[in-house]
Amino acid sequence: MNLRDQVAASPQNAPKLVADFLRSEGSPSAQQAAAAVTASIQGLGMSATAKQVGGVVYSAVHTVPDQVLPIVHAAVLTSRNSDAPEIVTAAISAVPNPWKEVLYKHYVTRVEKGERDYKDYRDYKDDKDGARLGEPTFDPRDPGTRMTLAEAIVQTALDARSGLDPAALVAAADLALIGDPGYLLLAAGDPHGISAVGDAGNSNYGNEPVLPPAPPPIPPVSP
Repeated sequence: MNLRDQVAASPQNAPKLVADFLRSEGSPSAQQAAAAVTASIQGLGMSATAKQVGGVVYSAVHTVPDQVLPIVHAAVLTSRNSDAPEIVTAAISAVPNPWKEVLYKHYVTRVEKGERDYKDYRDYKDDKDGARLGEPTFDPRDPGTRMTLAEAIVQTALDARSGLDPAALVAAADLALIGDPGYLLLAAGDPHGISAVGDAGNSNYGNEPVLPPAPPPIPPVSP
């Protein structure tokens, strides 16, 4: 049974199913990670809630954080416009360090005619240019812009689909950077998930730059 059918048969287990699938791939490529998320969201069906979509994104990014941008791109392409803020919050909540500086290159979104047909993540159809549909592609003229990873996640969502509200996505990013306990609960089975330790601590307070300890309080002076 392929991943999309597994999720359709057990939508409540979608986060675990996509994580197990990505782990089974060893070190999945950007294309494999994007396709797994696409298949999982399609498996949730048209009645999927934004929280369900966000749960898939959180689990996928938590499992393979190096592929966060193609995961976000695929998720926004596959879901509704109204799901995009939830996708941004989930992705930023799952990365180990959203303040990390990255060199962002703009995605080029491929326009597809008709409904996507993913029977499993290997079932891509080639378009007339020979590029596989769903494969993340970049604007070759873009030299790249330095920004934080959180900003890059927001920009990836905006690049994936027109008509999204930039202000709503920025607000969704702020929610993740402050800390969203709803997503932290998804990682309750991970011994490092709630404590913000290990390679993918999820409490974003724990990811903030380390500040020097506060000086000890000054003892009161006796009269």
